Amino acid sequence: KHNGSAEDKLPVRYGLAHAYMAANEYQRADQQVGILLEHSPDNIAYLLLAAKLQTQQSKYNTAFPIYEKAYQLYPDYRPLTLAYSRALLDVGNAKKARELLKNYERHHTHDLQSYSLLGQAEAMLGNEIETAILQAEYYFLAGETRLAVDKLKFIKQQYRLDYYQEQRVDARMAELQYELELEEDIKI
Repeated sequence: KHNGSAEDKLPVRYGLAHAYMAANEYQRADQQVGILLEHSPDNIAYLLLAAKLQTQQSKYNTAFPIYEKAYQLYPDYRPLTLAYSRALLDVGNAKKARELLKNYERHHTHDLQSYSLLGQAEAMLGNEIETAILQAEYYFLAGETRLAVDKLKFIKQQYRLDYYQEQRVDARMAELQYELELEEDIKI
């Protein structure tokens, strides 16, 4: 009878670690994660799990080196970028979270989660105009085009925009107003 190699059992250990984390049995989860990383120290799924295990216990000083190692290996991996950014925001490091999310947006389009995190980072940094612009984008992605247009109008009325911000807001408002017209035509 063949019981399988240690390698064959890694997916089971991965599942066990998740189950232990869900049950708040961190010591057992840590044992499984340790074995996973011992067999495959650069596996993104294992690294992310290890970092989340530490984060879930508020052990950020242990989590951040793991997140950083994973990020150096896989800077474009969305689940990692979001989890790392969320952890950074948890401890008030909005500047680093913003940097990660801005780097991510160079190669990927944002979604609701990444816009939400970027908006939190901008708000924590006191960037009211950027926060408001991100809220408008969030509304649009959530299917609320009219709210997005209204938010951009509000921004123009409420804030003193520099030339580039005004150009961005105007261009985006024109795009969203066109989108809104298309949506209203479809509803007819």
